[in-house]
Amino acid sequence: TGLEAFLWETVTYWVDYDEWVISNIVTRIPVFREQTLKLGQIFEKHETLKKDIKAYLQHLVWHRWNKVAPLFKFKLEIDIPSFKQFDDALVKRHDVVHRSGFTKEGEPINVDVVEIEALCEQILRFATEIDGQLSSRAARLAFGNEPL
Repeated sequence: TGLEAFLWETVTYWVDYDEWVISNIVTRIPVFREQTLKLGQIFEKHETLKKDIKAYLQHLVWHRWNKVAPLFKFKLEIDIPSFKQFDDALVKRHDVVHRSGFTKEGEPINVDVVEIEALCEQILRFATEIDGQLSSRAARLAFGNEPL
C-alpha cells in the first residue's frame, strides 16, 4: 500500500507541475487520446484536463504493474525498476485483503517481522531509484534541456 501511494503521489505531482507530462498522458493513454471533441469544446476541455487526468489516476489500480509502468516509462520518461520483486508480496496482500488472510486453498497467511522489514527495504530501494531518476530529470528541466 505504501508503494502504491508513492507511485500515485509521484505521477500526480508531475501532472501538477509539468505540462509536458500532461501532453504525454493525453497523447499516449488511449482513454484520452481517443476522445473526440467539437471545436467549440476545446477551451472547456483545456480547463478541466488536469482534473480529468487526476480522476483517471485516482481510479487506477496502482498494483496493476502493466498499467503503472507505462506511466513512468512513456509519460515521465524514466526507466522504472522491475516490479517483479514485489510479486510474492502482492499475492499475500491480495489474500490478506480479499480472502480475510487465507490462500485460495484455505491456508492461513503468515507474515513475520523479518519479511515485513525486507519488503520495506525493497520498497525503499525501489522508491530511491525512481526518486534519483526524477531528480536528474528535474535538473535537466531546470537547465532547459527538456520542455516543462
